[in-house]
Amino acid sequence: KALAEQLNSNEPVDLWPFFKALGDIPTLAIRGALSDVLSDTVFMRMKSENPNMETVVLKNRGHVPLLNEPELLPVLDKFIDRIR
Repeated sequence: KALAEQLNSNEPVDLWPFFKALGDIPTLAIRGALSDVLSDTVFMRMKSENPNMETVVLKNRGHVPLLNEPELLPVLDKFIDRIR
């Protein structure tokens, strides 16, 4: 409810506390190195706000990785095995 109230406001919303609150949830963040949506700076801030978050940067990919990249598959398998 608090998030909805914030998003209905015309005031800028600091979403970092909400992101940080996810710290106990297993998270794997995947960034395409060529993304024009998720900057490297924001991606690094995500990691600093949630040190438990695993990260992967895929070369030669834009904002939406296909999730079938050969270098990503073993990372996905390992992550999924850990959270089962």
